[in-house]
Parts: sequence; C-alpha cells; structure tokens
Amino acid sequence: MPEVELKLKPSNEEIAAVSRDYPDVEFQLLDSYRIKEETLMSVLFEIQTTNPVSVVESFDEMTELHSYEILHTGETVVLIRCLIDEPAPSHAARASNNLVKPPLVLRNGWIFATFTASDENISQFKDELESAGVTYRVISIGQPSDPIDRLTKRQREVLDEAVDRGYYETPRECSITELAIGLGVTKGTMSRVLHRAESTIIKDVIYNYINQLNKTILYI
Repeated sequence: MPEVELKLKPSNEEIAAVSRDYPDVEFQLLDSYRIKEETLMSVLFEIQTTNPVSVVESFDEMTELHSYEILHTGETVVLIRCLIDEPAPSHAARASNNLVKPPLVLRNGWIFATFTASDENISQFKDELESAGVTYRVISIGQPSDPIDRLTKRQREVLDEAVDRGYYETPRECSITELAIGLGVTKGTMSRVLHRAESTIIKDVIYNYINQLNKTILYI
C-alpha cells in the first residue's frame, strides 16, 4: 500500500495563526484523542522554541480553545495539552478509516501528516477533506519508508552506538552513562535523544500493525 505525505490547513485558525507568528518553530502533535460521545478532542503539543514564555502567552489570548494546561515549560521546550473542537482533518481521517502516523507537525500554518492506506481509502480521505472544505496539498505518494529513515542524523548515530556497544543486549553490556561518555554528551542528553529515536521506531511499527489490523477488521 502506498504511503502518502500531505499538508493541510488546520481548522482551528487561532492555533494556525500562532504557528505563522513563529514560522521557524515546529509544533509537534504527539498525542490526541476524542472525548467519548462528544465532538471535542484533547491534543498534546510539544513546542521546541527559544522563547517559550512568548508562545505560552499566545495561548492565553485564544478564544477557540475550550481549555488548555501547561504540562511543562523548559528553556527550549513547552508541553501543552489543549481541549478543542475535533478538527475537520481528524474527522475526515476517521470517517475514511485512515490512521495518520504520529507525530503530526504544525509549521507555519500547515499540518504535515503521513499515512499508509489502500487506494480506496486514500480516495475516501480525499473526498472527506473536500467535502469539509479542507485545503490540502499532496507532497508525495510512494512506498512506505523504513522507520530508520525517519530518524535524524544524530538519532541514528546514538542508536548505532547503543546497538554496537550492547545497550540492548540482555543483560545490558553498556549503561546509558557509558554511552554518554563515549559520545561526549551528558547522560540527560543521551537519554532524550535515545528516547526520541526509540519512540519514532516503536510508533511506526505499532502504527503499521494497527493500520493492518483495522483494515482486516473492516473486511471481516
């Protein structure tokens, strides 16, 4: 089945506007779920920025949010969970039985998303988006990528070092502290980079499994 990369206009204009105000900042949508039997959705954003206070203040001014909670504010990162009306693109994906790979990225007023689906489901998704009046652009359609290709150069370097030194062996042949020393970084940095690399690969594997399971259920 082909893998589709596309970008869409968010239906929440206030959140889109904030991303346009900070065009060099990526708003990663790490997690989202619908509130049971309601049209509301809880979304978790991770925002990497050198000016977290200013970004948070932008959320203070929004009127379309039902609520929001700052989960963490650091020197360069903000974690914020918002309760919003279910976005039209999310409804379109759900109505066409498509599962979009996390994380989604909101950048400069566009949501960038990737999903793998049959030609029929892709066509249904297109129909749902157009029916809802969602502006979108297809970036590419091709064969599913290797999850390793989704890692940054630094993440691949750290993961290669961990594998080579037996970090994933049972029992472990190397500690995370030893990995950090070997690469000349702090233990905290090593832990964060390794966690992101592992998360990307695991989410990709689980996504493909769930996607295939959902499609199997549809035909039973």
